[in-house]
Amino acid sequence: MTTDSARQDSDAKTPAATQPRGEPTSTPPEPTDAVNVHDPRLSAVRIARQMDDLARALTYTTRPGDPRLGRVPDIYSVLGSLHEALAKLPQICGQIATALGHHEVGGQLRAAPGFPHAGDPRLAVIEAVAELQVAAAATAAAGTSLVHAKSAISGLSHTEAPRADHRHAFQARPVKSPPSTPPPRGGAGLSR
Repeated sequence: MTTDSARQDSDAKTPAATQPRGEPTSTPPEPTDAVNVHDPRLSAVRIARQMDDLARALTYTTRPGDPRLGRVPDIYSVLGSLHEALAKLPQICGQIATALGHHEVGGQLRAAPGFPHAGDPRLAVIEAVAELQVAAAATAAAGTSLVHAKSAISGLSHTEAPRADHRHAFQARPVKSPPSTPPPRGGAGLSR
């Protein structure tokens, strides 16, 4: 588990080529809103919703031309933080799978009629656990790719003036999000 001080130490190790001596990053450091993981008022649902809100905010601040993204040192730091967040998702997926299994084994679930696996909560849990394993592997692979992207830009810094041969704006190919299906009416089909 990465602590705030470890993250600050990691950020302090930004390569010299990325953060020239005496050149501050384009955005001032902001205080971190550390979360007390032992606070009983924080439910998993509330934290997951906040993660979603923060991810949505990040989609806005990383748009081309948005000054909140900053310069290369800031991008380097964003990639590092995204990697750290993704590194925790496989564990989260595994813990959710285990919780579902405990509820099912304990006989605490029923599968509502009209939903997939109606009448058989065990099959619903088996499918959910399999999908959570796929999600865990995908997030682990995405985290590795973020490390590679961060490494690739580690020697970059900004020039004082644009290059004379710079003619075209770079445009990355758009990444298509996987289709999301809304939950069936009336909830997820499983109840306690």
